[in-house]
Amino acid sequence: MNIQKATNKAIKKDKFIARRKEGRSGRIKIKPQNNNLPCEVINIKESRTARGWEPKADDLTANDWCVVD
Repeated sequence: MNIQKATNKAIKKDKFIARRKEGRSGRIKIKPQNNNLPCEVINIKESRTARGWEPKADDLTANDWCVVD
């Protein structure tokens, strides 16, 4: 699904979003939030908080986003 649909579903379920395909920046998952805190970005491979996410246009237009724990 696209990033917008995945984000809306993740917010409703209090979960993360991730791409099925591993990108150039490695595999990350993002917890979208609508509060004063930034979205939580986790490096899945290292199981730790990532410093941030610098998406490419391909990330933003991809249709392989999914909701994950």
